[in-house]
This record gives sequence, structure tokens and C-alpha cells, in this order.
Amino acid sequence: MQRQERNDADPAKKGEVVFSGWKEGAAGTISGFGKVVAGYPFDTIKGRVQSGRFNTSMEALRVTIRNEGVPALYQGVIAPTVNVCFVGGILFYFNGYLRKQIQPEYPNKPLTYWEMFLAGAGAGLVVGVVVNPIEVLKLRMQMINKMEVKDVAHTRFRHVLRETGWKNLGVGITPTIIREMGTFGIFFPCNEFLKLHFQR
Repeated sequence: MQRQERNDADPAKKGEVVFSGWKEGAAGTISGFGKVVAGYPFDTIKGRVQSGRFNTSMEALRVTIRNEGVPALYQGVIAPTVNVCFVGGILFYFNGYLRKQIQPEYPNKPLTYWEMFLAGAGAGLVVGVVVNPIEVLKLRMQMINKMEVKDVAHTRFRHVLRETGWKNLGVGITPTIIREMGTFGIFFPCNEFLKLHFQR
């Protein structure tokens, strides 16, 4: 009886779609790949300006293209692409797994918004651990000057990994975990709320 009262408060009574891991994971991977292709050059320019090498974004863009060519804007793009495909799969897998663990006796019933937050934050914790080394390497790859390391991309990657060192791949992991837990803890319940809102 107590469980039934709780289910009445669940979003399921309002028509929420039950979580489908592989479909949402595939859609997230495709949209994320498009995000990387479209946004990565801006991320590279931002990183170069923040490093102090340039005063403005336009200066960084102009000098980078003139001296290193357009491909330099995608320097280090492999790491975030792997991030989108691999980490996205991890996120949705663990989110689905934690949802089932929260209410194992009713695995097909949607969660309350608070439980969605907990599952999303738990999945975000795992993502934070995985994504931090990728972000460290991505930043170092963006900072490297293509003219200084003239070899192919995988050689530059080995150069950056050697210079960074395995121990430094964990630098900044605490704020990264906090960021990912907060982001995905909020994302999943907000996503469900907005889907219900637009289905009306």
C-alpha cells in the first residue's frame, strides 16, 4: 500500500517514457559527435587565448591558421571524440544500472525526480573518473604547437603523454567529479520533466 502511494507520485502516472539505454545512448553519441565537430575549433582557440599566447580570439584564430593551417584547430580532437562515444556509453549504462538498483522490485517503473537525480549523480561520478585523464590530455594537445612537434598525430599524442606523465592524469579530478555529478544529477530529472511538459 505504501508502495502504491509512492507510485502515484511518480512521473509514470503522467506518461513518462521508460528509460531505454541503448536508444538514448545512441542518440546522445550521434549528437555529441556533431557537437565535437562543430565546437572543437572554438575550444582550441579558447584554450590558446587562456594560455596567454594570444590577446584575442581573432588573433589566435588568424595566427593559428596562418602558421599551422586549419587542421591545427582540430589538434587533439581524438580525445574528445573518444570521450563522446566511450564516456557517453558509460554514462547511460551506469545511469540505467543505478535506476534498477534503486527500485529492484519494480525495474520497469520510472523513478521519482529525486531518484533520477541520485542515479544521474552516481553515473556522473563514474564519468568524472573516466573523463578527467582525457581532458588533461586534450588540454595539453591543444597547447602544443604543431610546428614544434612536426610528426603525425599519434606521435604528438605520445609526446604529450610522456611530458604529462601518468601521475598527472589525475590532476583536477575532484572538481571534475563534482562537476559531472552535479551536471548529470540535474540533467536526467530535468530532461524527463521537459519531455512531460512538451508531451502535453
